[in-house]
Amino acid sequence: MIINKLRNPLFLLPGLVILLFGVPGPVSAGMIDPVLKHELQSRGPQDEVPVIVKAVGYAPLDLVHASDKGVRRSRIIKALRSTADLPHQDIKEFSMMKGVRNLHSLWIVNSTALSASADVIRELAALPQVESITLDALIHAPVTNAGIQATPEWNISAVHAPELWSLGHTGTGIVVASMDSGVDGDHPDLQSKWRGGTNSWFDPNGQHALPTDVLGHGTQTMGIMVGGDAGGTSIGVAPGAQWIAVKIFNDAGSASYSAIHQGFQWLLDPDNNPDTDDAPDVVNNSWGLTDPNHGCITEFQQDLQALKAAGIALTFSAGNDGPGSATSLSPANYPESFSVGAVDNTNTIISSSSRGPSACDGGIFPYVVAPGADILTTDLYFGIPGAYAAVSGTSFAAPHAAGVMALLMGAFPALDVTMLETALANSSTDMGLPGPDNAYGLGLINVLNAYAYLNGLAIPLPAPSSQLATLLGGPLRVQLTGQDNATNETGFVIERSTNDGSFVVIATPGPFSGTGTMTYLDRTVKSGNTYTYRMKAVNGTLSSAYSNTASVTVPTPPAAPSSLAGEAVRITRSTTQDVATLAWIDNAINESAFTVQRSLNAAFTNSLRTFTVGADVNKFSQKVSRANNFYYRVRATNVAGKSGWSNTVFVTTP
Repeated sequence: MIINKLRNPLFLLPGLVILLFGVPGPVSAGMIDPVLKHELQSRGPQDEVPVIVKAVGYAPLDLVHASDKGVRRSRIIKALRSTADLPHQDIKEFSMMKGVRNLHSLWIVNSTALSASADVIRELAALPQVESITLDALIHAPVTNAGIQATPEWNISAVHAPELWSLGHTGTGIVVASMDSGVDGDHPDLQSKWRGGTNSWFDPNGQHALPTDVLGHGTQTMGIMVGGDAGGTSIGVAPGAQWIAVKIFNDAGSASYSAIHQGFQWLLDPDNNPDTDDAPDVVNNSWGLTDPNHGCITEFQQDLQALKAAGIALTFSAGNDGPGSATSLSPANYPESFSVGAVDNTNTIISSSSRGPSACDGGIFPYVVAPGADILTTDLYFGIPGAYAAVSGTSFAAPHAAGVMALLMGAFPALDVTMLETALANSSTDMGLPGPDNAYGLGLINVLNAYAYLNGLAIPLPAPSSQLATLLGGPLRVQLTGQDNATNETGFVIERSTNDGSFVVIATPGPFSGTGTMTYLDRTVKSGNTYTYRMKAVNGTLSSAYSNTASVTVPTPPAAPSSLAGEAVRITRSTTQDVATLAWIDNAINESAFTVQRSLNAAFTNSLRTFTVGADVNKFSQKVSRANNFYYRVRATNVAGKSGWSNTVFVTTP
């Protein structure tokens, strides 16, 4: 198993760091996880091993109700704490009696993290309050490379954030959070947007009291969410939002399962007071557990359930294990996750973006896609101007979705997570194959469409295309041209009928560059068929009426000419030249020209010359040198191809 901050391998140093102890499997009540058993067998009897002790039971969060979000969060926190208090007090007292001192409560998942010897761990497993004990696995993040400058903003426009800014919605009043390598709090694009206070930064590894990032990955993802324009261009989706962060990866690039649990737990109650509502509105997670078998690792599923029950939206990067199918990662493949794949600036899925279906429920994966190639964002600052990076990978697609959520939550303060996700699902721009698929999910997120959906506004239908026409190009090519009359299309659907059969989709290109005229080249036609074309403009699940139809018949290659004859006639006033004259029978009815070849040998390899004459011509003459004799042959041509050669004729000069 690998846990890594998900990015395109082109932007990583070699060697993703592998989880040291394997993949924790499912456990039954009172059992020591098999991976932990193996670890205990490899250690000395007094060696301490980090573990997570899970107690029996879990708070019934589905029974917690309140119309006010803050009240509901408070009740959920109290329910989780109450469920964990009694059994873990017993576990704590027993552990301390056995000399265990360094314990951490993980009440969000009814667990306690501690380090103990093999004997103590086995004794803990025998307690009736204990459901399971698993290894507190050590995991590592990949190294983040130095950044380079790149063209900015295409990605911000791709999700239509500027249109919401123009309506006055920039994410003001919303708090986004990051679970990552930290954040460089000194970066000019991020410094003023930190919420501040002791409830706005958490380092479960205890290395930094204030926002810090020595790896850069968390700074890069945060810039996409809330970055400003200090570098001269707007780089963040929700520049009016504030941020808080959990630094789950230590400075060496490692994190433990318990540190991640502590991070989710802190996000639910940052100031450790359930009666104050200081939790974030959106949490971005650009990391994942890479299982070689691409299975469903449920280690953090209860954490997600708790945060979502408290009205906190979560985004997860889909992973970079593509392009193969069934390459989903956990936690992105949980049913609770809002997973995000990555597309480039042509709205094409990037090769490395993980594909579905989900290993957890067999559903469509990813949920949506967002820009994730050559994204300009904030990088480690060090007080040096130009601290920006061009980055790629699904790590940088997920923050776009988090920023879009922040914009919508700012525009609709009463919006709950279910309605938020529903709006984004129903307004995404369909990509790839028509309908949901396991590469693009439900499509490219579109915050303007989602805003219209939540407002109850009808997204206007694109205008239909017109003046569709066909032009034969050779060989075996049909070029379509037409007039693009739409102003809000996100792409087109081109359909073709063969010999008056049913129409089928042959292409789904994105918007055509420029204005007005559009062209498309069909390279899949065959000789002798008649093709009829039509097209429509689309915007998400909406589509225009069809254009006019345009038809073309692709001809068969012409028949070969026959009975080629030739002679040379002396030019009486010339001492060096004669006239060679050819004649043949034209057997074709659809030629566009004839090709005449001349050579000094019958293999047509010596001094080969080629000449062209028009259609419906059956004669050819030219001046030739009196000193040579020539071989000639003729064939017919058209856009579908070439005929065979005629017979060869040998012309001798007088």
